Amino acid sequence: MKQHSLPTGTADAVPPVRPPTTIARARARTRPRRWPLVAVRVLALLFTAGVLAQAALAGQFVTGDVNLLEVHGALGTALILLPMLALPAALALWWFGRGPLWCVSIPVALLALVGMQIGVGFSRNLAWHIPLGTGLLGISVGHLVWAFGYRRRLTDDAPSTDSPRTLLVPAAPEEATR
Repeated sequence: MKQHSLPTGTADAVPPVRPPTTIARARARTRPRRWPLVAVRVLALLFTAGVLAQAALAGQFVTGDVNLLEVHGALGTALILLPMLALPAALALWWFGRGPLWCVSIPVALLALVGMQIGVGFSRNLAWHIPLGTGLLGISVGHLVWAFGYRRRLTDDAPSTDSPRTLLVPAAPEEATR
């Protein structure tokens, strides 16, 4: 059988179009978005403020104001909503903002730890409740420092080299000539 091919070097020669093999490769060619990072920062700030308020309320309870125990319990129960909201925000940061994938593990860990904290708090198990609260404060402050210190070049159209999902994306021919 004879193979037919287009003549090379002519104006009507069309380069072959190769579709992306995965959605991630197609998404890697889009520009990173800033709104997921803003959402992660706001939620990290609110969570850290809530944990600090919990520590202040617990301190006031220990000094004798027993009425604040009810406020402490209500705020602690409501505080679990923030890691629930932070999880899709971290996923959006990874996907749309091209952030690191490991940042998704922080809301997952906070969600589990806050759930444990609520359980041991309502069971009045202070031997676990106080150290777990201290750990939550440390993790939330670390997450807050990371969220506000994270910098990403949002103007760069080139795929990131620090993400495994963008390592295999070749540069488009029109981008290489710019």
